[in-house]
Formats: sequence, structure tokens, C-alpha cells
Amino acid sequence: MPRLAVCMVCKKIERMIDVADDVPRVPATVVSDVNHESHTFKNVDGSVIMVPEFDPILEDFVARHEHNIDDVGGMQAIQVFPVDQATYDKVDVVSELKTELSKITSEFFEESNFYREEALKCYNNHHNPDPTCPDYLDPAKRIGPKVPPKYQIYLCHMCPIQSIINVDLRHKKGWYDPSKSKDLTIARDKGLGVEKIRRT
Repeated sequence: MPRLAVCMVCKKIERMIDVADDVPRVPATVVSDVNHESHTFKNVDGSVIMVPEFDPILEDFVARHEHNIDDVGGMQAIQVFPVDQATYDKVDVVSELKTELSKITSEFFEESNFYREEALKCYNNHHNPDPTCPDYLDPAKRIGPKVPPKYQIYLCHMCPIQSIINVDLRHKKGWYDPSKSKDLTIARDKGLGVEKIRRT
């Protein structure tokens, strides 16, 4: 399900995709930078809280919002709110959360579209209007730490180039009539496809 990540220090809210269902779960454990002792978090019933082993987009959010505070302060500064898909689709969840947080803290919170803005900057700097891309899924575009390839997320996934790739992939899987797809016609006329998006 979608998530909203909040930095309670700089008052930024970001929409965040959830991790894939098949990501392994591990105990929620932190190790102190000071005494190197570990602490595993538990639910109120005493069971161990399990978290995704790989969550690069959340780890990147945390890294961007360290604000030079210690581990304990950092755990309190970052809040993540899961939202069920039905609610996410029907309600402006960011506005609702901003209102609730403002009531509690008397502070103003704003939405950040960090990844989308960075992707558009990249696109406009050297791809627009050329729909090919020399650095599609390049390691420099990776979000967060390096994780197994199937769980890795790239800035490219938020780029307009990705829509051309998605259309091509759907066409190859036979998911719709290509004659009715304007995007596919554009991609086909330009000789594009997944294998041609990235120049070598």
C-alpha cells in the first residue's frame, strides 16, 4: 500500500510507493553509533516488529533528512504513515495529514515531490524533446543504497521516458490493441522500444 513519509524537522511530506510484496522481512533492529549496542523493536504484545530487508526509497528519504541529529532523535524525526489503496485513491491524503499534523504541532507542513522534480530536471536537461536516454537505469540514477536488482528503484522510474517503456512492455505482453494507443504509435514511429530507449 502507498505510504506518506514525514520529516518532523523540516516539515516535509513525501508520497512513497510501498516495497514489493516479495521483499524478505527482518526484525526491526538498530545499532547505536555510540556504544554499538543493538535494539530490536517489539509490538505491544511482545512480538518482534518485522520490516522489509530492502527499502531503498525510504532509506534514501532518511539519509536526506538526517539533519545532524543522533540515532534516537532521528527515529523520532521520521514518521511513516501507511495508507490503504482505496483511501489513497479517494482522499487527498497529503492534505488530510498536513491538517492533522498542524493541529498536533502548530507547525506548517508541505508536500515535497523530490524524486519527480529531480527526474524532470534530468529529463529537461538532456533528453527533452529527444525520447531516447543515454543513462536510463544508470547506477548514478539509483535511489538509496545498492540492493538486489529486482528491488532497486531508479530516478528513471519517475521520468516521462518510463511511460514510453511501459507502453512498449504492455504491447509486447499483448495487454491492449496497439492501434488504439497514441503513445505506442509515437514510440513505434520513432523506432523506440525498451531496448532502444537507452543509447549505447
